[in-house]
Amino acid sequence: MSWPHASEVVETWTVRHVMSAPVHIVAPAAGVRELVRTLREHGISALPVVDGEGRLLGVVSEADMLVNGGRLTAAELMTAPAVTVGPDLELSRAAGLMREKAVRRLIVVDDSGHVIGIASRSDLLKMYLRDDDVIKRDVQAIVRDVLCLQDHGLLVKVRDGKVGIHGKVPRRSDANLITLLTCRLPGVVAVKPAIAHDEDDTKLPSHPWDTWFSAAARSQSGKQEATYQ
Repeated sequence: MSWPHASEVVETWTVRHVMSAPVHIVAPAAGVRELVRTLREHGISALPVVDGEGRLLGVVSEADMLVNGGRLTAAELMTAPAVTVGPDLELSRAAGLMREKAVRRLIVVDDSGHVIGIASRSDLLKMYLRDDDVIKRDVQAIVRDVLCLQDHGLLVKVRDGKVGIHGKVPRRSDANLITLLTCRLPGVVAVKPAIAHDEDDTKLPSHPWDTWFSAAARSQSGKQEATYQ
């Protein structure tokens, strides 16, 4: 029997789901006034700088212009290379990259290096606006379609992104997987499981060799004690 992977049942949120697009871009020769005017008109804080073919060269932000040091064009002001990602990167990995690189935004590019979007920190937070009913359906899909436990009647409640799961499943590993996969769902703030189980299948079964090794260890310990007496 081939069970579906969780990603086949519950949609994984990626940068594509939250990025801002289309993107306002500027040429390397754009001057400070043009840059400031574009930022103010569109209520944004940074602009990708692209070449004549639309490929990313760098990014110029408000912070870059505040410390321009006499630099007058986008090419002189921009930070390069910019931190880029593909549109199919999972949001958790995108957030980790932001922390690692200490940046406020990621420039989203296609396989050819063309800019197709921008994902800011506030964009990544959009996943926490997912509707509670949608999250509940995702949890139920995990139970029903991933773990094939449709007959066990687990009760799922979601409020403000906090998930409560109550009921009983055949195995402890089932309960652990339900909790783990629920924690990974986009929009989930916290999980409070109250899932009982009939069988604890997380403990390794004993093996006849275990008894032999235990006896051998006790025998060796006794010999050592006798040696030092």
